[in-house]
Amino acid sequence: MKSKILLACFCATSLNAATEMNQNKVLNFTVSNIGLTRISIENDVIKDMFAYPGGLEESIYPHKSGHIFLAPAGVSGPIFLTVIASDGVTQDLKLSLSSKTPTPLILKRKDSPKASKEQMER
Repeated sequence: MKSKILLACFCATSLNAATEMNQNKVLNFTVSNIGLTRISIENDVIKDMFAYPGGLEESIYPHKSGHIFLAPAGVSGPIFLTVIASDGVTQDLKLSLSSKTPTPLILKRKDSPKASKEQMER
């Protein structure tokens, strides 16, 4: 019984753990196609993004807070997304869609710089 509880705690913790960014790789994630998924960079902001295929304007919302909100209901196939941090560092993502419970997708910088107040307000 203890091992089941520990396994459940480990799984719940790992779902919300940040994934380290690597500009030289496309990071693959499975995200929910039935709800809203938040994409963030830990201790930083997303200042811009590029999505493929085109025509996803109604499914991907870059918010002034520095987060991206993804609501891909009705979208088929994977979404390729490049997020651009406050200092221009980029990360390419391949987002496969599944009917799973939405969870935040949090990216972590290797150096984890803190965004300045000025960068957050841009």
